[in-house]
Amino acid sequence: MAPRVQAQTLLVTGDDPAVTAPMQQALPGLVETYTTAHSAYRDGVQQARWLARWSGIGEPVLPEHWR
Repeated sequence: MAPRVQAQTLLVTGDDPAVTAPMQQALPGLVETYTTAHSAYRDGVQQARWLARWSGIGEPVLPEHWR
């Protein structure tokens, strides 16, 4: 499936990049990696920022409890 992905991709990885390296290499498009912080809050903020940057909207709109 990975070779068919055409979108810019954020790949959230674990602590060992070697585990996800084959998937990263199989994705044909632009792939950005982010090593998980093992925190729903920090990972969520990072993903929201990536999506906002990718879509060109600047700062993301975060849930009130994340501010």
